[in-house]
Amino acid sequence: FSSHIGWILSMALARLKKGWYTEQTAKEYIPVIEEYLKNLKEQLKHLPIRDMPAAQIKGFPAIEEYTTHILENFDNPEYYMREGKLINFEDVQVPVFGLAGWMDTTRNGVVDHYLGFLKHGNDVVKQGQKLVLGPWGHGAVLNPGSSEMDFGYEASGKDIGVQEMMIDFFDRYVKGIRNGWEERPPVKIFVIGKNIWRDEWEFPPKRAEKLEMYLHSEGAANSLDGDGVLNFQPPDDEPCDSYDYDPKNPVPTLPAMTDHRVVQKRGDVLVYTSPPLEKMIEVTGLPKLILHVS
Repeated sequence: FSSHIGWILSMALARLKKGWYTEQTAKEYIPVIEEYLKNLKEQLKHLPIRDMPAAQIKGFPAIEEYTTHILENFDNPEYYMREGKLINFEDVQVPVFGLAGWMDTTRNGVVDHYLGFLKHGNDVVKQGQKLVLGPWGHGAVLNPGSSEMDFGYEASGKDIGVQEMMIDFFDRYVKGIRNGWEERPPVKIFVIGKNIWRDEWEFPPKRAEKLEMYLHSEGAANSLDGDGVLNFQPPDDEPCDSYDYDPKNPVPTLPAMTDHRVVQKRGDVLVYTSPPLEKMIEVTGLPKLILHVS
């Protein structure tokens, strides 16, 4: 909920400053939105969170309609199930260009749709779709690196010609130009660690080896100083881990490629650490976690 509020306010502020709205509207709402964004972290402590001041801006259609829609469905699990549901792949008659970053919060949805079209789409959709995964966060396709990590210009969508790929894609499926699109590898990924781009004919690669790892502890996996362990040994009869959640002091969500130790020092964070790697390992795919919670 809070991320949606922050997002809509940031988008509205950017458009107000770009002149999308009247001068009077900009004069009225820019100071208000800037003030709310400045202390958004403090507002997240407001209980109930649905009543936080930043969610109550009235008179600005783009904000009011969006926040009202969310607030009306705040306690409706069916709404979230419906909004998060994959599309009906059989109904799509044109190929899809999927573009996301490894650190993008929407990455799983992009990959799930790519795989869904392979399984359920018609031949035109299967043969024409594309998947590009780079070392980016959300909306940072043309900029190299993400957060604290900088992979250089070669990691940017600009360097690999993402815009040119899109033009070729639209030339083929909007203009009908035969440009050999279907003969190109359907997947392009950036391999973090090796820091190279690699074309693939399937995702995850068929040559990938599936590995299963397990969580262990003696019942005190809290923080970096706890006894949480991650290894390849299936667990025996081990105690559960637990922590206390304080809504007045929530655990912050940090970008993927930042140092998480500042958060992992907290007692309300469970940490499971593997032994040091003995050799270089590439993890390409979407790791799956099976977690039992009570």
